[in-house]
Amino acid sequence: MKFKIGLALTLSAVLFFACLYDVYDGDSDRLEEQQSVWQYLNVYSIFQERLPPAAGNLTPEDMFRAINDSLGGTRYTEYMDNRPGGGAIPPGNPIDTPIQLTDKTVYFYLDAFYSEGGKSFKVFADYLARFDNIIIDLRYNGGGLLSVCDAMLGEMLPNNTEYIQYHRRFYDSDALTGYTMIDKPRTSNRHPMLLNKNISVLVNGWSASASEIMAAGLKDKAGAYIIGSPTYGKGIGQVVITRPGRSRLSITSMEISGLTERTGKYHKIGLQPDEVPHEIYTVMDSIALLWAYELYPDHEGYQEALRIELRDIYCSIKLFEPDYMPSLPSDDGGWLIKKAGASLPSVVSRAAAMAERQANAERPVPVGVYEDIGDPLSEQ
Repeated sequence: MKFKIGLALTLSAVLFFACLYDVYDGDSDRLEEQQSVWQYLNVYSIFQERLPPAAGNLTPEDMFRAINDSLGGTRYTEYMDNRPGGGAIPPGNPIDTPIQLTDKTVYFYLDAFYSEGGKSFKVFADYLARFDNIIIDLRYNGGGLLSVCDAMLGEMLPNNTEYIQYHRRFYDSDALTGYTMIDKPRTSNRHPMLLNKNISVLVNGWSASASEIMAAGLKDKAGAYIIGSPTYGKGIGQVVITRPGRSRLSITSMEISGLTERTGKYHKIGLQPDEVPHEIYTVMDSIALLWAYELYPDHEGYQEALRIELRDIYCSIKLFEPDYMPSLPSDDGGWLIKKAGASLPSVVSRAAAMAERQANAERPVPVGVYEDIGDPLSEQ
């Protein structure tokens, strides 16, 4: 039997909103869950036009399908438990120790924007500050916590610099309703240690979400190079609702874009890399290929992975340092010397390790760009 109820749902014994509409038959737990999901979508989903006018007989799964914010086979408005890996952001350190490549250039790889990433980056900032040129490798970085991305950008941009903009849903706790803010800028808010550096951001088709925010922000506001291949194109961000006694919700609450025509609206398109001058690209690619053949003569997968890893790094250094020329496998200090007991050049050693890692890895599902906001509707 269908019936009507007043939408005065209690979350943690608190009442909010009041309206009437049909709901499906079911026990009280299922009914409360339907109402809880419906309320949060009405407050936080940026896709308000996709929401049905009433919950009616809809299940939470029906509502998620109506939002339809899937990208690359992954749905982002969803129960977090249904996301790959439960939608978890790993707690570990995502930043590898920076590596000096030349007297003026340093490189580091950022695996994801994990919870400890901002602290680790600040620790490394003293070392990075010694160099004129910084290469940030965001290839295969599928995103993470927006707060961590903010913290890192805050070390490289002047305080109070607008670096991205978005349409975003917010909750008005006085009016007990959600509202959309259009073209809201996000700004840096730290005392940076890495101002006026030459920056290159390495990206590929698996660089997504928070990675794209960082790349776009550094391109628009620090004049960074974007080197590699087009990014994934995830220009949406989510809030995570942690409801006591219920499954966590992920809700797409942001549509994100760059500040300039160069970065712009990149959702489902991706950020485009800068065009490296042909004469630089050709030479750097040829040297990278020589190393790939030398180190992996019988493994085509490793060859191609190393070629790309090295070429992007070589091009970045060459753009910073016009007189730079990579060592060849037969050069002093190169691979022939290593066979006698010496070490590989640091850039080759690092790229080889990354090439083997990535050639053997399953391609990651972008984790998104998240803010965990607790359970705000129950905190009234």
